[in-house]
Amino acid sequence: FSDVYSSAYAVPPALASREALELMRRTIKPGGIIVFNICSARDGELSLVYQSLYTTISSVFPHIAVYSTMPDSPESPQNMIVVASNQSLASENDLPDSLRQFRSRTAPAPGILLTDDYAPTDYLVSRLARATYPWLRSLQ
Repeated sequence: FSDVYSSAYAVPPALASREALELMRRTIKPGGIIVFNICSARDGELSLVYQSLYTTISSVFPHIAVYSTMPDSPESPQNMIVVASNQSLASENDLPDSLRQFRSRTAPAPGILLTDDYAPTDYLVSRLARATYPWLRSLQ
């Protein structure tokens, strides 16, 4: 499970890169999963961090399922739970009804592929952070 932020609005670049994800992929057992909690909107101008993390995660893991905590508000900041694995995940039909409603059925718009050499996570989260935490404007 990856829920690592260096503050309420920052994603550590070293843990968001393709190279870090490749290390995670090699570490999990067969049939194992990695779960990421991403604070972001699912769509729209506040979803840049989710778009890039999804793009990067999907470049490493062949099987991904996404759950959003506010499925009826895709442009609102929320928790995006991304489950990734080397092996097939439960199909939507296999999920309990209480969980099925939170499953995202579409992939986000393509984002930046994050690497050890280029992972501008502070930039990707900046608009979201300002919208979520208006007091940040006074610090800039």
